[in-house]
Amino acid sequence: MAVVGVPLRYAHMEERPVLYMAETVRKTLQNTGVEVLSIVPIQNVDYMDTKGSEFPELTIEEKNLISKKLDICDGIFFTGGTKFRPYDRYLLELAIEKEIPVLGECLGMQMLS
Repeated sequence: MAVVGVPLRYAHMEERPVLYMAETVRKTLQNTGVEVLSIVPIQNVDYMDTKGSEFPELTIEEKNLISKKLDICDGIFFTGGTKFRPYDRYLLELAIEKEIPVLGECLGMQMLS
């Protein structure tokens, strides 16, 4: 069975930050017969309130963690969201380098372009 990684997104729910994957995304991918792997951002950053230009660069250790997660994925699906993060950019660049198929919707498609 193929494994498709989906980077989780941030939102505020009842004043609390949460990580999420839309239920429609999970169901749609599972209905195609793939195993869905949630890919959790690894930096210790407030993703909701940090401006795009203020994100710290990824460390070598963080890049290695991303690489290990990609090693078990047969594909990556980038969902919509509100902003690109260094984590997303590196995940995309590394997936392309490792020749792992990628697909995006909304903001995810903008990242691909």
